[in-house]
Amino acid sequence: MQNPISQNWCRTLATIFLFLVIYINGFSQTPRFILQTDRMLVQEGETFLLEAVLENIDAKNIQLPDVAPFKIVQGPSTSTSISIINGKRSSTLSYQYILLASKTGSFTIDAATVNLGSKVLKSNVVKMVVSKAKPTDVISGTSTDQLTFIRLEVSDTGSYVGQQVVLNYVLYTRQNIESYNLLNEPDFEGFYAQPVSDIRDQPQRKMINGKEYYVQTIRRVILFPQKTGKYTLGPVNCNLAIPVENGQSSFFFRDTRNEKTTTNTLQLDVRPLPSSPPSSFSGAVG
Repeated sequence: MQNPISQNWCRTLATIFLFLVIYINGFSQTPRFILQTDRMLVQEGETFLLEAVLENIDAKNIQLPDVAPFKIVQGPSTSTSISIINGKRSSTLSYQYILLASKTGSFTIDAATVNLGSKVLKSNVVKMVVSKAKPTDVISGTSTDQLTFIRLEVSDTGSYVGQQVVLNYVLYTRQNIESYNLLNEPDFEGFYAQPVSDIRDQPQRKMINGKEYYVQTIRRVILFPQKTGKYTLGPVNCNLAIPVENGQSSFFFRDTRNEKTTTNTLQLDVRPLPSSPPSSFSGAVG
């Protein structure tokens, strides 16, 4: 029969050993210092994100290289995160800058540096290609002074009875938006309307009327015309919550101001099916 004291001592040693393993693993993550961008190919006059990321490095005195011919138009903004997975602790500190590409060509952004005690850590370099700007899109009824607007856009303004039409609510913005609230829906009389709950379109950047906008589809409805005629969709009213700089914000609350925007209207022309369809016609409209 084993001595109970010896059993307790073995359990204690095992607990101490397990604690040491967790403790050592918790601080054994590999440090990394990287410089990255959201895209390496941009057009002249566009902006892009440059981010310096410190992983598992307790340092804050980061030094950016000379980024010419690019121009810093916003930043730095910072973000931090800490996670513990399977006893391993990791931390991330990032500095984000918005840079303007004002000259065409191929360029290299040199390594950023950070002091870590007596050592100087260097990041990687970033290579960028700036192409000549393409002709900008022109949207009638919008002003270059508008920082944010929403448009109704359809796959086809002319369709046949039963033919699927995709209606998108598209957000264009040049400012940060905390949230939005659509106040009404178009009148879908004459259509069978099916909302799409899972929209996976990625946000894009587009030059509109000579200005760069972030573009995102925020709502999608599939329409099936039930009868012929000319229909008007919209307008849709929307309330926007815009973050206020230097407002009374906290970790759980951001101070915002309300802004209202109204979409355009759309004209849809629904035509009847041909009176003499070909013999191969099965009744499906696409």
